[in-house]
Parts: sequence; structure tokens; C-alpha cells
Amino acid sequence: MNLDYYKGRGGITSTGLKIIAVVIMLIDHLGASILERFIMANGAADAMYNFDFSGPMGKYIIADAIIRLIGRLAFPIFCFCMVEGFHYTHSKRNYLSRMFLFALISEIPFDFAHETTIWNFEHQNVFWTFTIAMAGLWLAETIAERRNGQKGNKLIMLGTMIIACVIAYALNTDYDIMGILTVYVMYFVRTRGRKRTMAWGSLILTLGNIVEFTAFLDIILIHFYNGKRGRGMKYFFYVFYPLHLLILGIICKSMGI
Repeated sequence: MNLDYYKGRGGITSTGLKIIAVVIMLIDHLGASILERFIMANGAADAMYNFDFSGPMGKYIIADAIIRLIGRLAFPIFCFCMVEGFHYTHSKRNYLSRMFLFALISEIPFDFAHETTIWNFEHQNVFWTFTIAMAGLWLAETIAERRNGQKGNKLIMLGTMIIACVIAYALNTDYDIMGILTVYVMYFVRTRGRKRTMAWGSLILTLGNIVEFTAFLDIILIHFYNGKRGRGMKYFFYVFYPLHLLILGIICKSMGI
């Protein structure tokens, strides 16, 4: 697997960061779908949610906890790359359209992998979080560009952020409010340094849920980010999300869980 390391500088491209995030996400979803559904199918849901490792399913609960802690590194990387992509894209309209399309495509695989049904309105996939956040940022930028000067631009940005948070919360998207805030904060501070951007994003997530604290390890990865795009694999990352969820759902179904 080519992560586009560069001699001397030791840098990782944006493509390299996304590949790392995809691998971490896959590990996380192996726990969130197969392992957790197996634990719940064996009547240990309460023990899992309470981190009770003493019962017969204790070793599986420990494994799940470790996997999920590792998995916390994926979302901040994707947020960082999304903000970078949003800033450099030639067409924000097309960028947003792709995310919206794959939010729709991913919904059934998402429910299939995490629930016992193929359609569940109670929880929506993470592409909806990114779509809502980017739509809010695009709206704020569009309004600001049509105004004279900078007066009121921060208030507009704050307004779109609040609206995006309300929508994400109402739809119960993956990471909902904290996901929206993470994207917005990374957008705000991106000009102040990449490590600071990741640090702020990790802080927001950790304030929302203490188990997200491992996200701070992403600062090490961002230290080696060289700001280059890397090899084109744009649609791979879009397609991988619903495809791997569909496969995980099929595995769960074949296991009877």
C-alpha cells in the first residue's frame, strides 16, 4: 500500500491520510458491527455499555473497547481532509453534490451493518454529517461573498453553524452536533497551522465524549502531512464507505446476528 511518503521530509499526502483513516475506520466498524452485534446477541449488551469485563463475554468486550478506542482516530482525519478539500476544490457545488449522493447511497448499508433492519430512521450515516456541515460552510461563504466587506461575516458563519447543528441533531447523524462543531472549528483555525487544527478538532470531540481522547494521536500524523494531494483515488474513498458497510452487514447476516 503506497502512502506516498517523501524522502527527507517524510511527508504524507492527503491521499495517504485518507488511506490511513479508511484502515482505521474499517477496524472500528468491525467492532461496531460484527463484534458488538455478537456481544448483544449473546445477551451481554448491558455489560458492554457498562464496561463490565467480568462475565463470560468479558474478553470480547475488552477487545471491542480497544478496537473502538483505535477507531476514534478516523473521524478527525476525515474532517481534516474534508476541510482541506472544501478549501481547495474547484467546485464546491460538485463537492457537496458528491457527498449528498453518497449519503443517500450509504444509508441502507449503514443500517444493514449496525442494525437488524435495512432501514432505520433513528440514526443516519456520517456522510449526512459532512454534507450538512459543508452545506452550512458553503452557504456562509456565498452570503459573505455577496456582501461588502467583512462586517457581519462571523455572525453569518455562527448562524449557519447553529442551523447545521440543529439539523444534524434532529436527524441523529453520526457524531451529530459534535461532528458539525469539529468541521466548523477546523475550518476556522486551518490557517493557524495543521497541528493546531487537528488539536482543536480533537478537543471538541473529547469534550463531547471522553472516549474520543485518542483522537489527539492524530496530531502525530498531521505533523507529517506535506500538504500535497497525492495520487488520485477520489471515488475510491466515496465508494469504500457504503461497500464495506454492505459487506459487514452480509457477514453479520450470515452469522445470524
